[in-house]
Amino acid sequence: MLQLVRIDDRLVHGQVVVGWGNTLKFERIIVCDSDLGQEEWEIELIKSACPTEIEILFMTEEQLVSNTANLAADPVKTIVLIGNLAVLGKLVSLQFPQYEINIGGIHYEAGREQLLSYLYLNNAEKEKLKSILNKGYYLFAQDLPNNKKIELNDLI
Repeated sequence: MLQLVRIDDRLVHGQVVVGWGNTLKFERIIVCDSDLGQEEWEIELIKSACPTEIEILFMTEEQLVSNTANLAADPVKTIVLIGNLAVLGKLVSLQFPQYEINIGGIHYEAGREQLLSYLYLNNAEKEKLKSILNKGYYLFAQDLPNNKKIELNDLI
């Protein structure tokens, strides 16, 4: 069962594991990024942030899209973590069928404007997100499950 698809540039960390984990009670995390894991230490670092009772898998964008139906039907409660907008863009171009995406953490970089305490975007990123919204995806900002969902089209 796919419970959440979340963009968070920190991937697996306390806010995800504790904040979302206590609410959703997920049993599996899928980290989706074809560029991740070219170095074994990257995978080991991410795994080390995940409690041992939670399964963690790593998938490319193509693998995630081709397995979405199986994941949705699987009774194992699963969340997907995406590290950046480039990965989301690739998923959308592959016609990723999960149309609700949580924007949970895109942090400061030079040239980005602060929209929320956990959301910074530059103009190109705003345009990319508008394009994704125009394709029928529902994008919302929410750092923690008990905080208010903010529709992204209200921000950009």
